[in-house]
Amino acid sequence: MGRPLVVMLVGPPASGKSRLARRLGSALDAQVVESDRVRKQLFAEPRYTGGEHAAVYGWCHTILRSALVVGRNVIFDATNLEERRRRKVYSIAEQCDARLAIIWVTCPPSVVQQRLLRRQLREDKDDLSDADWPVFLELRRKAEPIRRAHVVLNTAADYETVLQRLLDTLRD
Repeated sequence: MGRPLVVMLVGPPASGKSRLARRLGSALDAQVVESDRVRKQLFAEPRYTGGEHAAVYGWCHTILRSALVVGRNVIFDATNLEERRRRKVYSIAEQCDARLAIIWVTCPPSVVQQRLLRRQLREDKDDLSDADWPVFLELRRKAEPIRRAHVVLNTAADYETVLQRLLDTLRD
């Protein structure tokens, strides 16, 4: 068995991280650790406070580590916009001797608005996020640069072609 792989997705709400996480999880036989799902499991009525964020990321990191120590690939689906939170994932990957791939997930604001409208209408039962346009704008403004090698993926492009190229890169 080779070294496990951690794919850390980074990007603002509605950029396409969760859809990508599900597709990658299936294609790479990886466990998907989704911060929105963890938040809903921990908090019946999320308030998105600093303490709540810390608890959610703490649980996500615990799940991530647990999967890696048994050799399982993991997709980490969260905004991961702050370097201090990404550093924790870097550390876990190093401690577990896992390969790390970082993907900055992006798309034009017009696409984000369309996705947020569908979210508001609850068209996707798998979409657990509560984020709306003001949250998108705030988090995009607060996003910190990634200081490690990473791939930028525009989810508004030809999705299947982009996904296949990404999978080819991750499997190398």
